[in-house]
Amino acid sequence: MNGAEDLRSILLVGSGAIACRHARLLRELSPNVQISRLNSGRPAAQPEIDDYVDRLLADWSEVITLRPQAAIVAN
Repeated sequence: MNGAEDLRSILLVGSGAIACRHARLLRELSPNVQISRLNSGRPAAQPEIDDYVDRLLADWSEVITLRPQAAIVAN
């Protein structure tokens, strides 16, 4: 990987204010990257986070199948 422009798939774990900020900035800086969020089963702490996410993953088996290039763990 040569830089951020080579990223195609990022996993986001968390749904709080910081996670929402990361998702928003990723969308602004890398509009073509696929952002997936692991759903904890509870309502998102910041519901607007899903405005920036392309895909909600139900469990870790979906994460393994997706094989994201990077992950951000934030709350």
